[in-house]
Amino acid sequence: MESPIPHLRTAVDEVLEPAWQKERLRALTRLFVSNFGRATVFVFGLLGFGAVTYVLFGMVFPWTFYAFIGGLVLVCAKPRQLEMHHLRRRAGHE
Repeated sequence: MESPIPHLRTAVDEVLEPAWQKERLRALTRLFVSNFGRATVFVFGLLGFGAVTYVLFGMVFPWTFYAFIGGLVLVCAKPRQLEMHHLRRRAGHE
């Protein structure tokens, strides 16, 4: 005898799919804004550190330093695919 779970899951997906589409979009937007915000705060903090270092010690970091560190921050702030699997799932796909 088959388990009723797959049938129940399909029925729930059919009924709630319109609401889940909006919720997935909202969650993806929130995830993007959160990650981008954290990266932006870090980069501005790094620029502030550079300004303080220049004022106190007269030491100037090259622009390539900021570009490299900023790129690393953006790569690290990118969400992993495993964290977003449930947000990208489409109707009829598991």
